[in-house]
Order: sequence, then C-alpha cells, then structure tokens
Amino acid sequence: MYVDEAQIVSQCLKGDTEAFGKLVSRYQGAVYATAFYYVGRYGAAEDIAQEAFLAAYRSLPRLKDPARFGPWLKEITCRTAANWLRRHAKRFRAETPLPFRRTVNIEDLREGPSGLLERGERYERVQ
Repeated sequence: MYVDEAQIVSQCLKGDTEAFGKLVSRYQGAVYATAFYYVGRYGAAEDIAQEAFLAAYRSLPRLKDPARFGPWLKEITCRTAANWLRRHAKRFRAETPLPFRRTVNIEDLREGPSGLLERGERYERVQ
C-alpha cells in the first residue's frame, strides 16, 4: 500500500522515527545518485547521502509543504555535496582527475533508410 509523503512527514514530526526510515528507503537511491553526480566517488557519495538525510531529519520541522519532501531533500543533498566539495577542494583536485561531469555517448539505434527497406522486405517475405 502506498502511503502519501505528507502523511509520513507528519508522522515523523510527531516523533515516529520509523516513519523517517520509510522516507530514507524511498529516497536513498535518488539521494546517493545525486551525491555521486556531484563528487564522482562512491565512498564520498555515501557520506554525503548520510549527511543529507541527517540534515533533513533535523530540519524537518522547517519544511513548509510536506508533500514536497522529495524536491526539498534533493536541494539539501545538492547543498551537502557542494559543501563537501568546498571542504575537500585541495585534496579533490590533487588526486588523479576524474571527469567531473561524465559524458555518455549514446548510439543512435534508429534504423536508417536501408534498415527500413530490409525490414519491409522481410515483412513481405513473412506474409
């Protein structure tokens, strides 16, 4: 059964620590992915994710719209990652450089004119 985020947040505000565990389970992948996008290191991304969830838990009473917990948590994660980068700037630059923003080559898998012709001929043979 899907429970609305606003309900879970209100349970957290009432002192239900297990409710916050539900939010962590729901968002841990997204938070980790966001952190990894910024720092490009597995261990650092785990640390940042943990710090972001802790900051969110402490700041939960200041969340104005409980239904917007996800975007609010993403903002906290981005700030936490930026702070981590500032704290570790010297060491981060001194290590073997990793591409900060990874580029991915995506092959165009659409069929060209010859592929369309072959597919049409194959279809006719099957018919």
